[in-house]
Amino acid sequence: MTVELLLGKAYSDWGHISDAVSVMINSSPVISSRPEDFRGYLAKGIILKENGNNGDAERMFIQARFFAPEKAKSFVDRYARK
Repeated sequence: MTVELLLGKAYSDWGHISDAVSVMINSSPVISSRPEDFRGYLAKGIILKENGNNGDAERMFIQARFFAPEKAKSFVDRYARK
């Protein structure tokens, strides 16, 4: 999962949002391989938000917050508000 998250982030940082979305959503089992891990939902939410898909991003942030450990919930909230 870490490789997919890094690849998606790299594409996003380089301005290749469609590639980042593709890595996170279409071709990679980031969330399906570990549905209880908040990091996949958070990463997908960030990329969707950067791509202007705020409604879909908000749904991902809600999922991330649900699965995040208590100490990470404020981290998720910070990204959701950006």
